[in-house]
Amino acid sequence: MGERGDAKRYSDSYMEANPLFTDADNYVFTLQAESPSLTGADIPSDSFFEQVDFAGAMGSEDWTREGSWVRWPNQ
Repeated sequence: MGERGDAKRYSDSYMEANPLFTDADNYVFTLQAESPSLTGADIPSDSFFEQVDFAGAMGSEDWTREGSWVRWPNQ
C-alpha cells in the first residue's frame, strides 16, 4: 500500500506533525512545552492502556535515558 496509502487509510487515527523534541540530535526525546504531542490524545478507556495526558511514547519523562537496552553514540 505504501506510505501515502497508509497515511490516507489511517488519517483518522494519527496526527502528522513535528513533535518538538527537546534535542533529538543529542538523543534527548522529552517534549518542548509547545509540542502538539502534549495535547489531544484520545486514550481508549481500557485497563490495558496506561492513562496518560500526551500522545505517543514521550511525555515529560525521557525513558530512553534509563536502563541498558540502548546505547546512544558518544554517551
